[in-house]
Amino acid sequence: MPTLLEFSAFVFMISGTIMGPYIEFSDFKAWIELSGNYKKMPVGGMKGTATIIPSLTKLAIGFVCMGVFIGFTEFLGFSIQFCGTKEYVTCGSLLYKIFYFFMAMTGQRFFYYSPWSFSDAGVTACGIAYN
Repeated sequence: MPTLLEFSAFVFMISGTIMGPYIEFSDFKAWIELSGNYKKMPVGGMKGTATIIPSLTKLAIGFVCMGVFIGFTEFLGFSIQFCGTKEYVTCGSLLYKIFYFFMAMTGQRFFYYSPWSFSDAGVTACGIAYN
């Protein structure tokens, strides 16, 4: 049975409360205590930089996803908000509407990939995603 402090730390950790990735309590506790899979995790000094490259890579992926989303919505003009208007109903053929909706949803998907990648970069940087 976890203590109140352990449970609160687990519940309020950003990866569990906001968007993920989900971490089990046993993994979280092993990470805090540096036991189990995390026993050989490099901590401090030059060894502590082992998570920098993977976390910066995930951070860069988040910025690329943000750029793709902005490209789809601002530069290409495929906005998902347009699909709910009366103008969308009368804008063209059924094939064009399907194509527009597909492109708008593809762009919108990258809107959600960005914060997920940022959160994943944070989890990787702190070492909980080690190995």
